[in-house]
Amino acid sequence: AAQCYQNMGRMDRALLLYRRVFALSPDSQMGDYAAKVLTRFDKTFKNPKAQAPSKTEKVSKESSQTKAVKAGESKTADKEDKIAAEAPAGDILPNVARVNCEVKEDGREILATINSRALRMVLDTTTPVTQASKFDVNLLSLTKETHGYDGTTTCSDRKKHGFWLRKLTIQVGPIIREKMPMQVIDARILGSLGQDFYKDFDLTRDDKSFIFTKKGFYTNIVSTGNFVPFEYIPEQRMIIVYLEINGKKKPVRLGTGKGDPALLFKSASQCRLYGVAIPKTEKEQEFNQDQSMRSNKLEFESREIFKLGPLERRSLRISVDPGWVYDHPSRNMSEEEQLRERKERELRIAMGMAVRKGDTKRQEQITKELEEIDQKRSSLAKDDELKHPELLPVLGDDFLAPHRYTIDMEKQVIHFSLQ
Repeated sequence: AAQCYQNMGRMDRALLLYRRVFALSPDSQMGDYAAKVLTRFDKTFKNPKAQAPSKTEKVSKESSQTKAVKAGESKTADKEDKIAAEAPAGDILPNVARVNCEVKEDGREILATINSRALRMVLDTTTPVTQASKFDVNLLSLTKETHGYDGTTTCSDRKKHGFWLRKLTIQVGPIIREKMPMQVIDARILGSLGQDFYKDFDLTRDDKSFIFTKKGFYTNIVSTGNFVPFEYIPEQRMIIVYLEINGKKKPVRLGTGKGDPALLFKSASQCRLYGVAIPKTEKEQEFNQDQSMRSNKLEFESREIFKLGPLERRSLRISVDPGWVYDHPSRNMSEEEQLRERKERELRIAMGMAVRKGDTKRQEQITKELEEIDQKRSSLAKDDELKHPELLPVLGDDFLAPHRYTIDMEKQVIHFSLQ
């Protein structure tokens, strides 16, 4: 039972059961194993066997020389045991690990343990670095005033928050990574398992679980031809695939695990650029106002034909979200692009104020200016779509959901099981 809880990531419950095993049978094989686990993961555990005197010291004294030798051996052994107990342990990376997940509104949630605290997280293929809220990992002493942010990043709620970089121990199922650099977010967000966590594994997802297979473990896999190649951009750690829409291939970012729609566009003009027509009825209705994002969101069903390798879909949930916050390296942006981004943010704030005041004339003026910015961005994407990959649409979980698939980072292909 203790091993089962450990494999599930419930280390708090597992450590409690290991203590009971050691208390009942300290000299058995299971007792020795329990002591090793407790020594490694429970700082409050002290192994009485490691401090007990050896049997040779209880033997009757034969000579002063023999006693000195035995005492020296005992001290040396105790010192070695102490060093071994204090030595940092490495990661535990099994060849194959299956981790159950629950399908929620925010995505496919799994149970993880960070510094012995259990929390729910999503496995996000678009997140380079693992993220967790400071409230979930019990680092409440971190504040912006006393500890300056190490940076800002986009989180699972698609908003930007400040973060601190900290080395924490994380466990998901039987996989344990010791002192892994993580982004501790200064907000209450759902944590995200990033690419740094599963970088040594090929990732397979089915309806109820994620399967982590160590790279190169299966060397005799026979390809059935149901695979899609992808491009990996290491600077932004993005997986780019080419989606065929009505016979024309366009690049999109692969973003699974967060519960995103099948396709997420940043603007209506980008939607049109990719050949996805917005239904007339949807154009006529007002977008749902999202005050938290200061933007207008639009969702609709598209009847276009979408193909990704062996997959073909004819009815997809499309989302157009102008307020979708994304990460972009400012050092790669020209001064003109930075000014355009700043102007867009100011216009969206002004739009929110105009809506609250009921100033329709100002709303129309801002809408025209935003359309001009969208047109410039669309022409930029048309000229060189991979120049700014952070602006590409996101291909979400809805598109791949019906099928089991494996992301092979070594060969840079996605294998699909269509059974």
